[in-house]
Formats: sequence, structure tokens, C-alpha cells
Amino acid sequence: MPHGKTTIRFTGGSLAGHVEENVNTRLLAPRIENQTGMWIRENDDGSAQIMSHGQPDSNWNYFKVEIYEKQERLSDQEPFIYKYVGQEEVSRCESKTKQGKRCKNRAVTDQDNCSQHMVK
Repeated sequence: MPHGKTTIRFTGGSLAGHVEENVNTRLLAPRIENQTGMWIRENDDGSAQIMSHGQPDSNWNYFKVEIYEKQERLSDQEPFIYKYVGQEEVSRCESKTKQGKRCKNRAVTDQDNCSQHMVK
């Protein structure tokens, strides 16, 4: 393996057994999210549309992610293991920007707004 590169392996969840090689070690976050299944977008007329493929676009409203957490590595020769620890629902912030458009940030878990738009 080239210097500064490593292998990661996923356990559990939909990525169970998946291996990524030659991953930059500087990109190893303590937590990785994997979007799952469908997502919901808000159309310009205010209606909603369930999408079953692709990544959320600028009109996204809701999706789910699987959470994988990096485990302690046993040795330098072993791959990094990311273990499935659960699923989270991700909703979009309900606030409007100064331009009158909906904020594009994620809402804080179990809240209607993002951290920027939380009432202090």
C-alpha cells in the first residue's frame, strides 16, 4: 500500500463486507454516513416527490443515512474497520434565507432548524 494510503472495511448495515482500498489516511473521519434508499424533494409548486435513485438535489427535503463509526485498529497491517451503529433521519432546515429561499442546511436532530437558525 502506498505511503499515506490505507484500506477500510465496513461491517454491518448495507455496506457489510464492502472494502475500499487506497483511501487517503487524512480523509479517515471518525464517522461516515451512507445515504440509504429513497429521498424526498420539494417541488417548486410546494408539492413533494419521492425519489428512489440518485443523490439529493438542491430541492431535497428528507433522507436517511446509515452511520458507521471507525473502530480502534489492532495493528498497522490491518484495515480500518467502520462498524454500522444505526440509522438517522435527516431533515432540511425550515428557515428562510434573506432572499426568501429555504435554508439548504440540515436541521439539528429532532429540531426544525439548523444550528444557525436555532432560537437563542
